Amino acid sequence: KESAFLPGMPAPEIEGVDFDGVALKLSEHRGKVVVLDFWADWCPPCQQMWPHERQLVEDLKDAPFAMVGVYSGKQSTLQKLINEKTVTWKNWIEDGESPIATKWRVSGFPTIYVLDHDGVIRYQAVGYVTDAQLSKWVQELVAKVPKTAPPAAP
Repeated sequence: KESAFLPGMPAPEIEGVDFDGVALKLSEHRGKVVVLDFWADWCPPCQQMWPHERQLVEDLKDAPFAMVGVYSGKQSTLQKLINEKTVTWKNWIEDGESPIATKWRVSGFPTIYVLDHDGVIRYQAVGYVTDAQLSKWVQELVAKVPKTAPPAAP
């Protein structure tokens, strides 16, 4: 099943609350390159990607970059992954119903989208993405972010 959203298209808004119950919108990351990861804890390729995703978050903490996830699973499991510092990025939680994944027509985990600083989808992949490939996509887009990025959308 093909994704509804392909490279070159503006990413649709995602609104909800993160794990801590804080309002979280995809558009609040405008001006930054965003890795949007649809994942589940029981997914071996997702698990394989965690160390590199943590490394990206750490290495790019001072860059115009954000990693956000759409987690399909139990809140208690995500709590454990956060407590263990396995997952160090913000996530929307879809426990049971999955309106975000349904809207984005996610057909498998992980599904990765890489958005440029204008919120346009530049890369999309279903399944495992190698560390080298993800880094290449992110570094290429981070290098294109204007030095004076526009303020985030309200």
